[in-house]
Amino acid sequence: MVRAFAESAICLAAADDFQDLEADGDNAAVAWARQGGEIVSLTQIHRTSATGLLAAANALREGRAVPGNGGGFAVLGAQNANVGASFVSRNLTWWRDTDDIAVITPVRGESSQFVRNLILRVEEGPIGNPAFGPHHVPWEVSQEAQCERFLSGLALPADASAELSASDLLLPDQGGISKAIVGWLDQRRRLAGKTTFTVRELHRQIRVTHQRSRAYRRVRDRGIRVMTIHQAKNREFESVIVLWPYEVAGSADRQRRLLYNAITRAKRQALIVVQNPGRLNRPPFMPDHGTAVT
Repeated sequence: MVRAFAESAICLAAADDFQDLEADGDNAAVAWARQGGEIVSLTQIHRTSATGLLAAANALREGRAVPGNGGGFAVLGAQNANVGASFVSRNLTWWRDTDDIAVITPVRGESSQFVRNLILRVEEGPIGNPAFGPHHVPWEVSQEAQCERFLSGLALPADASAELSASDLLLPDQGGISKAIVGWLDQRRRLAGKTTFTVRELHRQIRVTHQRSRAYRRVRDRGIRVMTIHQAKNREFESVIVLWPYEVAGSADRQRRLLYNAITRAKRQALIVVQNPGRLNRPPFMPDHGTAVT
């Protein structure tokens, strides 16, 4: 899209291929933009001023060893889920003055016994002496699941080519999502005189609306919640706890990208809990020696 615009207009584009979570190495779109454009490098993270967080983020970008604890940043190795739960529960208690905490992990609970059991133990509490917890730590509903639930409630015909009028839609009372869809229907009527829509068109617009709502919403849920790194992307939280289980797959470069995106969601402080302390001596916490880590 940008390439097409660039043929007839001056384009300003912001991009960071290190935040591409689906690839290793250079991003093709960013590589193309660098070839013919004037480059202005923006290297400062403005979300936080915590020195430890900034140092850890820079180390991950540059492939260096992640620095030790301090300055709003800590990384701890846990022998098992119970030990990890004690770290998490303790920090949730210490951070009780913070009402905006995200527990972020590269995988969902059903994919990692360590993550699943750790969260269950934190919710069971109390842990330790003195006792910490219990804490309610719900999983955030993914954008895909939220969208599928919305579509299911509409009970649209199975035939994707079937046509419906705006009055045929019984939209649930879901605030901004329903209002945005009503606005789109009205806009299509006013601009194009369109009063009927295929099921395929409605599905596409409802998915786009959910995507935009998650990416650009101004009001965030408060409290503690668990989510994947992909769900946390483009968002920010006062405090972040990262759970780093065995199931993180891919090259050292991809793992650095994942971890960088997780800790840079934090404005004040971040804690990383790593399954097995021995993994702190391997990428992404230490420099890569050319081997993939699983």
